Amino acid sequence: MDAAELAALRASGALAETRLTPPPAVGSPAARREASSPFAAPEVAARVSRAPAAAAPAPSAVQPAASTSASNIELTISSGEHLRVAGRGVIGRDPSEAPGTYAHRITLADTEKLLSRAHLEFGLEGNGQFWISDLHSTNGVAIERKGQGPQRCLPGYRVVIQPGDRVTFGGRILTISAR
Repeated sequence: MDAAELAALRASGALAETRLTPPPAVGSPAARREASSPFAAPEVAARVSRAPAAAAPAPSAVQPAASTSASNIELTISSGEHLRVAGRGVIGRDPSEAPGTYAHRITLADTEKLLSRAHLEFGLEGNGQFWISDLHSTNGVAIERKGQGPQRCLPGYRVVIQPGDRVTFGGRILTISAR
C-alpha cells in the first residue's frame, strides 16, 4: 500500500481509529493505574467504582493491575477455535516464526493462503482493554463496528476493540466477548 492509497483510505473514513500504545514504564503511575474498561474483570471494575474520585491512593495502597491470567475475555474464530485470553497472542498460519514472547500462538489451517505466517497480534492492557494489531500481513485486518462499514487497520498499530466489534482477517471473523 503506497502513500496515495493510504491517504485515500484516511479521507474516505475507511480506516479504523488507531493509536500507538507502547507499554508503560515499570513503576510509572500509568503502570499502576486501574481504569474501568468494557472488558475489565468484575473484581477490577468493582475496585475502580469504589475508589474515591477526588483523592489518589497512597503508593503503598495501590493495587496491582488486573492479572491477564484471570482474564474474562474470550475469543471465537469463525473456523471453530475458542480461547480465553491469558496474555499476548499471535494468530497466523505459522505463528511459531513470530519473534517475541506470547502466551498464545494460534495456528490456523490455510489452504487458500489468505493468512500470513504471523497475521494478527492481540493482548490486554493493564486496565483490561483488549487490543489487536495487524502484523504487516499481506491481506490486512479490518474492524466492523455497529453502524459502520468495515475499517481497515493500519499495520503495526494497536486498535482497541469494544464489545460487539468483529475483526476480519484472512477469510475469518474473530469475535470478542466478556464472560
